[in-house]
Amino acid sequence: MLKLLNISPFIRRLSTTVTNNGNGKLPTILDLREAMFKHVSTFADIEFDPNKSHPPSASRTSCIIPLKSEPDFQIRYLNASGHPRARFGLLLEDLDTFAVWLAFRHNQELGKEMGKPAHHPMLIVTASVDKIEMKNKVIRHDLDIIIDVLTAKFVMVSQDPKTRKSVRNTPLLLETEEDKENFQRGELAKNTRIARESNSLLRTLPTNEEKGILHQLFLKTIKEGSHTFQRHLPPNHIWMQDAKLKNSIICFPVKQNLYGKIFGGFIMRAAFETAFANVAIISKSRPHILEVDNIMFKNPVEVGSLLLLNSRVCYSTGNLMQTSVDCSVFDIKTGDAKITNTFQFTFEADEDGEVPTVIPRTYEDGILYLDGRRHAENRV
Repeated sequence: MLKLLNISPFIRRLSTTVTNNGNGKLPTILDLREAMFKHVSTFADIEFDPNKSHPPSASRTSCIIPLKSEPDFQIRYLNASGHPRARFGLLLEDLDTFAVWLAFRHNQELGKEMGKPAHHPMLIVTASVDKIEMKNKVIRHDLDIIIDVLTAKFVMVSQDPKTRKSVRNTPLLLETEEDKENFQRGELAKNTRIARESNSLLRTLPTNEEKGILHQLFLKTIKEGSHTFQRHLPPNHIWMQDAKLKNSIICFPVKQNLYGKIFGGFIMRAAFETAFANVAIISKSRPHILEVDNIMFKNPVEVGSLLLLNSRVCYSTGNLMQTSVDCSVFDIKTGDAKITNTFQFTFEADEDGEVPTVIPRTYEDGILYLDGRRHAENRV
């Protein structure tokens, strides 16, 4: 029996377990996507009872990614290397779809099937993804996916379809000790996000330890006894400014979401694949993704936009590489670019990989280095 994405996602602190659709067969991820299009296209004005609450069990569901049972479906997930590893970028798209589905299902009136809304009109979008942790390096593309090799924590936002202002979700009814524990984990994750934002290097000074690290990195680039500020690159090191890769994508209508904007899962896939290529070039290997963290959806991306992706390996140690990706919408007429998304990816080079030590040359790169180091240290 499949547990899709044992993601235990804290979609407003919701979790998932295995169920089926009543006929003994799990719906596919495409079934859910089609059902959601139908669901949001039939909104009616429904009075919202603020006293109602739904337990986490009401939203528990599962679905299948039929890679073995449906060969035509499998080809989309084939890895370019020929290795039986499914395309992780597409799994990110599926995770995002599933997260939205669970959020809608939580708000749906108890006992009512999805497809005909029994809740007040709302749009549900991904605000951020706290963390996606890989517990296994290989998710095979030739088996129906039973994913209990990763954990993902999504944060969703519900909006009024007309005003795009926030609307209230159905409160959670905590029935069991497990429900209470999961809720507390969600609260901890929320507080961690707030603390991380408050202590961001864009807001506060580096710590004394971090200042010392930057100075030691600087000294590594100065020839001993030269008594000059002329800098050089030590062996097996690379300047951060040379550890970058840029990509550009035209956002066609085929990638729009339920609400006519570009699907967040598609942006996640594009960012991941750009970061993967970046790391592969630097390490001369096919790296493994270990963790996705700190995905922020700051602004929607319109259909027809030119999306610019800027990836850089900002920290490396051993065979581990921390990579940040910024996504910006480029205005062709004005030449201005506005940040829409930010990502952090942690990769591990394969056994034959050669990972040079990334070293900053400017103060800006130094701050990026420290931020990447924080993410890598937090993972450990």
